[in-house]
Amino acid sequence: RRDAGEILRLMKAFPSEKIDSFIFRGSKHIYIGLAHSLAGRTEAARSEWRVALQQTEAQLKISASDPDTLRTAAGLHALLGEKEAATGLLRQARSLAGLQPDSVTLDDMATEITLGHVEEAMAWVLRSTREFTPNVHAFVRYDFRFDPLRGDPRFEKFLRDTLPPGAKPFADDAPATSLMPGAKP
Repeated sequence: RRDAGEILRLMKAFPSEKIDSFIFRGSKHIYIGLAHSLAGRTEAARSEWRVALQQTEAQLKISASDPDTLRTAAGLHALLGEKEAATGLLRQARSLAGLQPDSVTLDDMATEITLGHVEEAMAWVLRSTREFTPNVHAFVRYDFRFDPLRGDPRFEKFLRDTLPPGAKPFADDAPATSLMPGAKP
C-alpha cells in the first residue's frame, strides 16, 4: 500500500535485525529505508540503507560466495547511487549463480533499473511473458524499484496482458510518487 507509517510500525515490531523468509532475506533496515523514501525523507532512507549495507557486508565476510547476499549488497549500493560497486557485485552474483548472459532474476532486474538501465529492463520484461506467474507479476507490478517503468505504455500494456485472474484491477493502484532515490514526484 506504500504506507510509510505502517511499514515503520511493522519493522519496529519485528524482533530481529534480519528478515529471513521465503520471499526476502536481509536487513529490516532495507524496509525502514523504503518507508523513509516513501515519506520523502531521502537522507533518513539513505542512512537506513547504509545500516543495511553494513549488515550485508558483515554477512558477506561469513559467506562471500552467496549470490543472494551479493545481490542484496548490489541493490543497496545501487539505491545509494554507488553504480560501480553495484555493477561489480551484481556481475559477481550472476557469475556465482551460473546465470547465462541473457538470463536474469527479478532482483537483478530491479538493481539494473535502479542503476538506470531502463531500456534493457523494458526489453527483458517484454521477453518474459512466459515467466510471469502471479507472484512474479505482483513483484514487478508493486516493487518500488520498478517505478521507472511505470507510465511507459509498453510496461502498462504488458502488466494488463499478464494480469492474473482475481488480481487487483489497475484503475486504483497507480503510485502517486516514485520511491526511487532522486526521482521527481
